[in-house]
Amino acid sequence: MGRKSRDCLLSICVPAYGRPELVARTLRSVLEEPVRGVEIVVSDNSEDDASERVCRAMLDLGSGRHRYVRNRPNVGLVGNHNRCIELAAGEWMLILHDDDYLLTGAVRTIADAAEKADDDCMAMLFGVKVVDADGRLLKRQFFGSERRLQPDEALRHLMRNSSFVRPPAIVVRRAAYGRLGGFAEEMQGTIDIDMWSRLFPAFGVCCMPQVTAAYTVHPAALTTGVFEAGTIARLNSIFDRLAREDILSESDALRCRREFLHQFILGGAYRRIRERDLQGAARIMRLFALPHVRSLGVSFRWWPVRAAFSLLTAGSRGASAANGAASIAREPRRAIPPRGRRG
Repeated sequence: MGRKSRDCLLSICVPAYGRPELVARTLRSVLEEPVRGVEIVVSDNSEDDASERVCRAMLDLGSGRHRYVRNRPNVGLVGNHNRCIELAAGEWMLILHDDDYLLTGAVRTIADAAEKADDDCMAMLFGVKVVDADGRLLKRQFFGSERRLQPDEALRHLMRNSSFVRPPAIVVRRAAYGRLGGFAEEMQGTIDIDMWSRLFPAFGVCCMPQVTAAYTVHPAALTTGVFEAGTIARLNSIFDRLAREDILSESDALRCRREFLHQFILGGAYRRIRERDLQGAARIMRLFALPHVRSLGVSFRWWPVRAAFSLLTAGSRGASAANGAASIAREPRRAIPPRGRRG
């Protein structure tokens, strides 16, 4: 899959869905800095016309190359991501969700990096600011210097750290997406980690020190609903695949799975605690009782946080016990491998 257009270096792709006020902020962050060779692509799954009106008005006022497509019927979240890839003309692609945004100077920074990248660099990972719904800084996540992670090392970083890749921070060559075949429909709720778990073993990743985007954590985020048993099952299937294909060794697969799932569950609980929803946090903490999480044992790295959250949500567990038990009952039944055996 080669470059569609020689004059298009970078496509900034926005999969939109029914959040006109947020997609306006996203587009504004890109449009304020026109850069030659950069296009904006919006694939809109919205059910009403509000987002379309906002997008068309803003894009028509912009001076750069752009394309807007309204999907009728709605093609779903995964289909929307793949539609962006199909529509984009750039050699490089950044998928920028409609509740995230770029920081001042980011478009130029990313384009310059893409222009200078070696031919064998197929993905670049930049830093982000993690912010709340009001734009308040929660944390910075960045690399101290430019560094190339080879495939094995890149995969270990990814599979031990559920936050290693923030979606607005990764820029991928069209050729890489072409080889990997796009986002997988059956991996709902885990499409990002599934994609990167295929990308990194194939190509590694170039870590860049610049902070280019704001990753927004808020109650209305689509990722808020992923902290449930079905998502854990799909995450486990990714680890199973990596172990089955000998991409991760048995020991690495066990250690990475334990660290990743602890961080993932605790991260979901923390989001609910920040919103003062202790009952919601308790429901998420009950994911530790799932057979394929419980069998992994304790993560010593995350144990202090897990213990603190357990104490904090203890009074809410009774109210959420029935829901938690029902959620666990819905988990697909699979044999639990002995410790130290490939899952």
